[in-house]
Amino acid sequence: MHGQDPTRAAVKAVEDALEKTSLPAVLEFVPGGFEGVRIKTKIAVPNPQKGVDVDIVKKVFPYGKIDDPKIVKGGLRWHSGIIIPELGDPPPEMEFNAETSDDEDAPVTCNDESLAAVAAVRVGY
Repeated sequence: MHGQDPTRAAVKAVEDALEKTSLPAVLEFVPGGFEGVRIKTKIAVPNPQKGVDVDIVKKVFPYGKIDDPKIVKGGLRWHSGIIIPELGDPPPEMEFNAETSDDEDAPVTCNDESLAAVAAVRVGY
């Protein structure tokens, strides 16, 4: 994600995980059907100290009892090669200290930085 927003990256990771999952038998096997489903999520994001709004992430789930996602350090940061201020990238004229380019704890290391999160979704009852 451009814009270095860990919440947007977390939402995208959860959406991708759900998109690849099908639970057609949930109504048949889970007591209480869709509302009886319990969802636990672990999301790895670069710079978790910047904060992930778990309430926004929880809105991605269409049903069930959703526990607050566990947010851990992980994911991926890279130079995308393009700056898109409309997507939240810092403007090109903003300068960053090149010494932080390998510092995974630095909030932003360059103007063209993108990040990705990884989500593991566990469904039960």
